[in-house]
Amino acid sequence: MTTHSCHVCMEVVDESKLVCCPNGHHCCQKHHLERIRAIYQEGRVAFGSGNGQTCFMCRQDIPDTSFSPAYFKNLLFIQAVECSTLMLGKDMKHVNNRKELNGLLEDFKVMAVASGCEHMAKALQS
Repeated sequence: MTTHSCHVCMEVVDESKLVCCPNGHHCCQKHHLERIRAIYQEGRVAFGSGNGQTCFMCRQDIPDTSFSPAYFKNLLFIQAVECSTLMLGKDMKHVNNRKELNGLLEDFKVMAVASGCEHMAKALQS
């Protein structure tokens, strides 16, 4: 098993939980998820300008193919909660209605397939 040190938290992390930018900087995938969550909580969109998938060290864009399927599953959950809060004014963090949350996740699955985001759609299939 290969491990590297994360440039953000300096912890040694298994390679399956790391992402590497084109310039060779390694970072825990969880830091990217936390950054995307924070961007949504600030009332901004995480993709497009101010992309949530840029290197923390050099700001180089990191392609989808560098992230694991587990990253995209977690990203979907963050988007379901944070986008619903941002766009619909619903605070899903306090909703215990699993059926409603599953419905939102299904919507994201359909959206991912329709928009051609193959990595996210693939992550949702499993």
